[in-house]
Amino acid sequence: MQERFWFGRETGIELLDEAIGLFPDPAWKQDAIGEGWAVGDTLNVSIGQGETKATPLQLTMNTAALADGGSFKRPHLVREWLQPNGDWKATRIEELGRLDIDPKNIEIVVEGMRRVVHEEMGTAHHSRDENDQQVTKWPLTNPEGEEEIIIAGKTGTAEFGNVDDLGARDTHAWFTCFAPLDTPEIAVSVVIEAGGEGSTYAVPVADEILRAYFELTGKRPRGKVLGQTPLVMPNADGTMPEASPIASPVASPVATPEPG
Repeated sequence: MQERFWFGRETGIELLDEAIGLFPDPAWKQDAIGEGWAVGDTLNVSIGQGETKATPLQLTMNTAALADGGSFKRPHLVREWLQPNGDWKATRIEELGRLDIDPKNIEIVVEGMRRVVHEEMGTAHHSRDENDQQVTKWPLTNPEGEEEIIIAGKTGTAEFGNVDDLGARDTHAWFTCFAPLDTPEIAVSVVIEAGGEGSTYAVPVADEILRAYFELTGKRPRGKVLGQTPLVMPNADGTMPEASPIASPVASPVATPEPG
């Protein structure tokens, strides 16, 4: 698992002291706890429970790899660098490895992620209002009257801390996704520490992030999240640029999978 997915190791982003999380294995358990590995440990780790610890960035890398046909790209903080001579230099997109999984199995996982968001039984599909009526969890990204953007996502609720008198623990709210499904552009992971259920509290944050991104790229009209007037930056010499299409930001390096 650790060799196939990007857990328990640095992503290489331009940050000091990047956390690597923890992906338990038999050697770690014997050394840290003094116990042997059991079948139950394998089951726990395989679904991200037990002693497993992951960062939002690691989860985003894995989500982006699912969107990108199995390719792991090194994440960066910025898209371009301003050089001392005033020129802009684009950040180089670097492949760190590939997801060693049959493409047919990746397709199955991605279809499941689509259902999480777009099928009625999906945990990121709808909520209930005060009248017990279904309301979409994506009022910003996919409001009525605008062509639907298909999203692939997965909710998560991670227990932590001590068990209370009722046998429950506090929970972190998680959600990870990429969109659009057929031509991926952006991957997002949201974690709200001690936030509760992922489907209830993390999904609305992702909805706002995706809406902002698609307003920037022109796939959605501006105004719901971002201001009506795009921010225009001056040229290196201080002059203002001529009107031009809005540049597409790079939130996470996701490329469109090759046909076939």
